[in-house]
Amino acid sequence: MKHLLISFSVFVLIVSCSTTSNENVTSEKIEIDTLLAVSELEGTWALSSYFDSIVTHKEVARYRLQSCAWFGILLNIRKDSIENYGSINDGIVSRKDGDTLAYFSSIGGTYALLNKSPQLHLFEVKNEYREVDTTLYVYEKRPDLDYLLDSLEDKRMKLDKNITRYFNQKLMTGKYLFNRSLDTVVFKENGIVSGFRNYTNYSVRNYFGTSHPFNEMDVLVCSNNSITDYWSWKFEQDVLILTKLKGDFYKTDKYWPLEETLILNSLQDE
Repeated sequence: MKHLLISFSVFVLIVSCSTTSNENVTSEKIEIDTLLAVSELEGTWALSSYFDSIVTHKEVARYRLQSCAWFGILLNIRKDSIENYGSINDGIVSRKDGDTLAYFSSIGGTYALLNKSPQLHLFEVKNEYREVDTTLYVYEKRPDLDYLLDSLEDKRMKLDKNITRYFNQKLMTGKYLFNRSLDTVVFKENGIVSGFRNYTNYSVRNYFGTSHPFNEMDVLVCSNNSITDYWSWKFEQDVLILTKLKGDFYKTDKYWPLEETLILNSLQDE
């Protein structure tokens, strides 16, 4: 009987040691997985409801009204910090460990950024001036957009230009045929236009800053060495519709559409 008790005790000890060992291995694996997930956070993250929505629906003004777009269309996550870039404000905050990575403050609002791998989620937690925005904003990791943040010596001016170039490329670049004619218009990625009256340059207005006299219209700025004109634009499938705008900027800070409208049919490259 004594021998039996001893054997049973040894068995319990062996099982106990084995269980403890397995728990340690599991704990170490969880810690390693967490460290790998944290390392994957570093890089450029883009606000999906801004970039993807603008490109998909071919509209800019509508999506610039998102409150978080003012400070966070792009996030650059580093080891200990997060740089945020918006259409109005830029900034940098400390990066935290755990599910909540950071808090951002913008125009009376406080926003929490959560790690929801493989995405990041942003939502407003409080606001001093209005009701809390209940929208859940999603960020996707976008290494293809790293170039938008490259060499930002003058961050505000450079990002402004980079975003305009991005919209030029994704929204307007291509060949078009004037309706009822054989005249071809070419919008190039670098902001050069040919075949469109006497204009030499164009740019899609990106709605950066705080001056917005166009009543939320999407606007194409066309110019040459002597003049600058503004056209509202919209796409209906592969048809680009341009409407000339007139403004009295110095008196009313507003622009309005004229009756002059042009229809351009998109031509697919062979």
